[in-house]
Amino acid sequence: MSARADRRERMRAVVLRGMAGATALLLVLLQQGAQRLPDGVALHRQAWAAGFEERGLDVPDGPGDGWWSTGLPEQVPDLATGRRMAAVDLGPKAVVDGRGMRHAASPGAAPRARVLVLGASVAFGVAASLEARTYFAELARRLGERGHPVVVDVLSAGGWTSREELAALRDRGLVPRPDLVVVVDGLNDVLLGRPGEGPARVQAYLERARAMRDAAVAAGARVVFARQPCFLGKRRSPLEARIAAVTPELGTLEREWPNVAAGLAALAAEAPATTTFADTSGCFDGEEPTTFCDVWHFPDPGQALLAEALAGAVAPLLP
Repeated sequence: MSARADRRERMRAVVLRGMAGATALLLVLLQQGAQRLPDGVALHRQAWAAGFEERGLDVPDGPGDGWWSTGLPEQVPDLATGRRMAAVDLGPKAVVDGRGMRHAASPGAAPRARVLVLGASVAFGVAASLEARTYFAELARRLGERGHPVVVDVLSAGGWTSREELAALRDRGLVPRPDLVVVVDGLNDVLLGRPGEGPARVQAYLERARAMRDAAVAAGARVVFARQPCFLGKRRSPLEARIAAVTPELGTLEREWPNVAAGLAALAAEAPATTTFADTSGCFDGEEPTTFCDVWHFPDPGQALLAEALAGAVAPLLP
């Protein structure tokens, strides 16, 4: 194995051991060369704050999970996935239960459905300032306002790919049985790996997506595949342009992201009664202000935009 390939393998190991908020930044800086962006750490903080400032909003004191998720404990061993989030209670900032899951419920009326969200750090809600400002809490509120009160369970952890998501779904995601499984992912499967592996990564991802669909449908749930927000179609702010400059394998993302969409659309077309492709990848495309604080994550304004996009997609599927 070449020194370069070995370094990439070690970087992937780092990503898989830690929360993706921190490790994704390390991946960017180490793979692409931090010398080209001496203020890489400051850039992340600056872009996070700009997501509020450029919209005329007060800037909170930081992400609820801590900068690069350092406020959360390390993931702990799990027989099915190799790791899961440990239980944590940071009050209004972040709460994770003993099964490594986060939860939200529509206020007011009793829930009429249970929604499971599956994914990695973005699905976890990384970079939101408070638990109540995560996309999944916003999603529960918005669905309740539309007459579909729900409980939202979030099964995710930083650095996961579809491999860990599938294992977690089979291990503990279907008890209690969800009415709807929403898969919010894609970027890790495309970006985390050796150069030139893009097509193989996409093929593996789609195979696991099919397996996730089959497991959920067998348990009596409908499935929604939602590509996570991506900056490819967004009009980039100056800060986002600097983030793009250090994005690992940007060319791979540009080539393979449409193939992810085509594959997920084909899965939905196979079984339209049980499977929906709701492409939320471009839900920030109309935003001129800074929305991303790195290639993956986004603070509260982006969380609200994702929640609205998901609410529009899933509300018609709920009682």
